[in-house]
Amino acid sequence: MDSRTEYMFRRVFDEFYRTQPDGNYYDDVLASGFLKSAQYPGHSGDWLLHFPVKGNPFNIAMFASGLGDGSYHVYWGVDRNDEPCRLLIDFGLLE
Repeated sequence: MDSRTEYMFRRVFDEFYRTQPDGNYYDDVLASGFLKSAQYPGHSGDWLLHFPVKGNPFNIAMFASGLGDGSYHVYWGVDRNDEPCRLLIDFGLLE
């Protein structure tokens, strides 16, 4: 996601927990979208294109890492005009 989408998502996320303090954003909002990408029954799905605000074209590409919750190193490659052209995410699978 870009910085505009991140800003919008943070507002939606914060509002969700303000109005539903006992809620769970993944379970209550994202899980049903992930299920649509499930390859077989009982699978939780692998990816989701999340639109935090209905009708707004800004979106977030989300995917399961397969190793649970966590944070990972992310590297952007840029072209000769310093425009992003590659994305590399190190899930720590290789030594």
